[in-house]
Amino acid sequence: MRLANRSTLWLAASLLCISACDSCGSPAARDTGTTPEDPHLIVDVFQPTQPSEFFPMHVGDRWAYRHGDALQIRGITALDDRGDAYLFGDGLSRAGRFRLTAAGIMRVLEGKVLPWLQGPAEAGREWTYVSGDAACMANYTADVQTLQVAGLSLENCVRVERSCRLPAGKPFATATLERHEEVYCPSVGLVHQRLSFDPPPAIEGVEAVQEDELVNFQVAGAPLPRVHEPFDCESLLLLESDVQTACGPNLRRAPQPPSTRRAQCERVFESPEGSLRVRVQQLEMAATDEDLERALARTEGRFGEKEGRFLILLDPSAACPRERASRLLPLLHSLVAPATAEP
Repeated sequence: MRLANRSTLWLAASLLCISACDSCGSPAARDTGTTPEDPHLIVDVFQPTQPSEFFPMHVGDRWAYRHGDALQIRGITALDDRGDAYLFGDGLSRAGRFRLTAAGIMRVLEGKVLPWLQGPAEAGREWTYVSGDAACMANYTADVQTLQVAGLSLENCVRVERSCRLPAGKPFATATLERHEEVYCPSVGLVHQRLSFDPPPAIEGVEAVQEDELVNFQVAGAPLPRVHEPFDCESLLLLESDVQTACGPNLRRAPQPPSTRRAQCERVFESPEGSLRVRVQQLEMAATDEDLERALARTEGRFGEKEGRFLILLDPSAACPRERASRLLPLLHSLVAPATAEP
């Protein structure tokens, strides 16, 4: 079984940035990729373990989730001086801040330390906490699964049920029960989440039921997921914050419809000053200098490099000139490299 290289992820981490506080629930950006298959669940024997095994916190760890027809990429973008990890990416308006303690994984939210995954992770264990004006309860359920995730069979996964009672007016007009069903797998992290509201919110753009399914990841020490053939955008775990660190804070990932072109992924990041276009193209054979030259000649100002069967191409602009965009090349090589490795 192939394992993610920690040094590769630290290379990726060198281009990450940090946000100040915690929140989520913003509308998802649309992206390309294929809809994942529903995971096959097999009931297994529950084996208690520590929550830290289910919540990786290495800088550079990153995950891709399918959320409806959108692809959301999130990652651990920084650790602060006390070791708190910051989780940020698509679908999150601000970073989530998490802390490992002897009691388990804590979430630091608005100055309060809340128990997110209490230890030990054993069936029937319950805990409560107050988040803002909401009273919350969570527990590990009795069922543990072996899951098929991103082409891998992950064992000894745990399910967490979490519910919070939101008072009227905060944030919805009527009192609302918010429910989460979360599945975590050792060394990988969150692989599935279902969020529901009862009653359904009367707010445009807020869905009553939302689901996230893990389709790809790169986590230090975790097994590497299967290589997508042909290559697609689920394989390119490039965060918006990666680009912002290299080019500046104004560039944002542009919504994109699902691609109809095979064996490539293109991401566009825009600002009022211009855009940066990042394209990774998979070839049938190892990329040659001639392949790269032809691809560069198609667009004025384009530059790039080879990585095995892949061409890494960048189209800079005033928003991200070449000298800044080139900072992304080592990271892009590290993100493409797993797809070039032998199983």
